[in-house]
Amino acid sequence: MDFHKCGCHFVGVLYEYGLGVRQDYNLALKYYRIAAEQKHVEAIYHLALMHAYGRGDEGQDLNRAKSLFFSLASVPHPPSCYYLGIFSTYGYAGKVDYEQAVMWFELAAGGGDVRVEAKAREAALELRRKIDEARAKNEEILDVLQDRADKDGSGR
Repeated sequence: MDFHKCGCHFVGVLYEYGLGVRQDYNLALKYYRIAAEQKHVEAIYHLALMHAYGRGDEGQDLNRAKSLFFSLASVPHPPSCYYLGIFSTYGYAGKVDYEQAVMWFELAAGGGDVRVEAKAREAALELRRKIDEARAKNEEILDVLQDRADKDGSGR
């Protein structure tokens, strides 16, 4: 493990949360960036969170956050997959896509990371249930409309 990139990540954590130092989001960003440039996965993840929550003078940048989370998805990095599920569910930095959200949540749940495994599995199951309910409701509505059209003679 490269001490420089790992050390910079941990210094970023200290500044982000004010652990033994004065809390300073801008210094946290600086140290996360140094480690992220060297491909330190957790630093990239924390940098993405900083952009997602708007910590630091740069403010919130959901597009940058999504791009950083996505860069970690192939590692795989389950917490980043979990956040991509959230982004897809609510349309952050893109359009709402429930099927894609389920996919991200399932990837996060199966990634073996206890930080997100249970909540990702629960989110995937809940969203899948809601998708199935919506499909069933849509089918009911289509059946009613088809019945009306058939009765009116316009369904032929």
